[in-house]
Amino acid sequence: MMSIPIGFQGTDKLPHAILLTGVSSKTLAEAGLSLARQLLCPNEGQAFLFDSEGGHPDLQRLMPDGALNMLKIERIREVLEEVQKTPQQGQCRVVLLEQADRLNTASA
Repeated sequence: MMSIPIGFQGTDKLPHAILLTGVSSKTLAEAGLSLARQLLCPNEGQAFLFDSEGGHPDLQRLMPDGALNMLKIERIREVLEEVQKTPQQGQCRVVLLEQADRLNTASA
C-alpha cells in the first residue's frame, strides 16, 4: 500500500499533482489507486465506496484507448469539465492519468 507523500502527512494540503514514475504501468496504476483510496476514503470504514474495479464517484481514470491506443483530447476535455464540479462524496476529486506517454500531440 502506498502512503501519502512525505512532507504532506498530517496536513490538509497536498500538491495539485503527484507524478508517479516507473517501469511497470500496472504497478504505477495500483499505486495511483492506493493513493486515491487514501485521499477519497480517509477512514477505513469508507473503503466500500470503491467498487470492485476501483471506481468512485470522485475518481476519474484516463487510460489509452482506440485503435492507436492513445489518450485523446476529447477525453481530456471531458475530464477537465468534470473535475471542476463539486466532489460528490469527499473533499476532493482525483484524476489518474495512466500511461501519460500515450498522449497524442493535441492532448499533451
